[in-house]
Amino acid sequence: MFRQPFFAILQDCSIDSIGLTIYVIRSEAGSRQRSGAVEEPAVSRGEAAAAWGAITTDIRQIVTNVFAPFFFASIGLRTNFAANFSLGVTLTLIAVACLGKILGACWGARLGGMDARSSWAVGLAMNARGAMEIILGVLALRAGLIGERMFVALVVMALFTSLISGPAIQAVMGRTHSSSTRSYVN
Repeated sequence: MFRQPFFAILQDCSIDSIGLTIYVIRSEAGSRQRSGAVEEPAVSRGEAAAAWGAITTDIRQIVTNVFAPFFFASIGLRTNFAANFSLGVTLTLIAVACLGKILGACWGARLGGMDARSSWAVGLAMNARGAMEIILGVLALRAGLIGERMFVALVVMALFTSLISGPAIQAVMGRTHSSSTRSYVN
């Protein structure tokens, strides 16, 4: 499937990430000056918690910005989407997935006391959970639980539901104006 250099690059990236993580831990922990006969702890609990928060944020950014794109690119390299695409399977999967996720989350929100419009918005927001579906699809494909045709349908469904959620939520909530990132920053 893959050539060896691709995995060597990923291995180098993961080793570099571990080294970077250890460097960040050591630099964030630091040490205080020791004074007199009583030694102060090198790091207080508050400082350790703050350092751990900074470390987890850094690790999350590395995983999101480096490893996730490699993972999703490797999916595209493994599967021939054009040869395995089936419109019937894909449309059926999209319909079942959307109905199940939207109605289930909407019903839960209504039982939780939300009004109808907000409940539909929650249902539509929960519909856009495509990354987890792709990961589970990869695992099922590798385990032989599904074929490539179903896997391609899962990927298309995940992308489709993620793309329609934003406009659908805006339509349900009655917001028709577009906003830019600049309006949130300023």
